[in-house]
Amino acid sequence: MVGDRVITSMRRVAQMHEWRSNIHLGAKGVSIELADHARDIAVRASRAVGLEISGVDMIFRGDEPVVLEVNASPGFRGLLQATQINAADAMVDYAVEKASSGAKPK
Repeated sequence: MVGDRVITSMRRVAQMHEWRSNIHLGAKGVSIELADHARDIAVRASRAVGLEISGVDMIFRGDEPVVLEVNASPGFRGLLQATQINAADAMVDYAVEKASSGAKPK
């Protein structure tokens, strides 16, 4: 999340015989496109904890997203490789835009 935008999203796939899907434990990231409803949930979760830049971890019960946590310091390991989108660029652009406009943080 950067501002009110979902920059990119991925699903993490655990290694065989491993129940944890952490990238640093060998899981692979796979790019996914979130439905509008899931995007809205991610935006609302980030706002709820007062963050302008965040990583929102969700699981899905069928098509229904459930927020697990909102990270103030989102991880990048695997994200660029999975999605081919550099979220850091969006963060820098957002910060420069905020600084140029003289806007105060929320």
